[in-house]
Amino acid sequence: MLVLLTCEQKNHQAYTKSVVLNTDFLGELRVHSSTKAKFKYFGKTEDRRGGYDIYEVAESLATIRNWMDLPLEHEYLTVYVYPDDDTTKDTVLTVFNADEVVKALPYPASPHDTSWLWVNEKGFKVRRYLIDQYFVDIVDIVKTGSTTTTTSTTTCPPTTSTTTTTTSTTTKSL
Repeated sequence: MLVLLTCEQKNHQAYTKSVVLNTDFLGELRVHSSTKAKFKYFGKTEDRRGGYDIYEVAESLATIRNWMDLPLEHEYLTVYVYPDDDTTKDTVLTVFNADEVVKALPYPASPHDTSWLWVNEKGFKVRRYLIDQYFVDIVDIVKTGSTTTTTSTTTCPPTTSTTTTTTSTTTKSL
């Protein structure tokens, strides 16, 4: 299951940002500061001898365990990828196995349009891709197969308008 977490520390260093992580890569999940969680995160499930990060997150242990029990609703993640991490090139529609997605973070140069996506490529290699998708939307794509966008328009301050209606009656004589 891909989930959006609010990180507070990574490897015992301040790291206050949101990140999308795959619950299949979590290990040694524990309570931290009574209402938060702490865990080891392995990017390569085939090799747990080393190479993990320790995350401390704002979400509770119970919440994360519930997420871990949920199955992936869609097997695939379909996104547009920038070849060679170059945003000036045309994107390529790419399909990934959702259970191989390791994590996603915003791309600093364009935080609301593009993101970094790390994918475990069936073995000991985790590859990073630059995608044309906001990292938060990845969770929705895997859950529903698409993203949802809500748009609302509000005008401030409210304006008043006057409408004039003119009625005319025509009579036809014989």
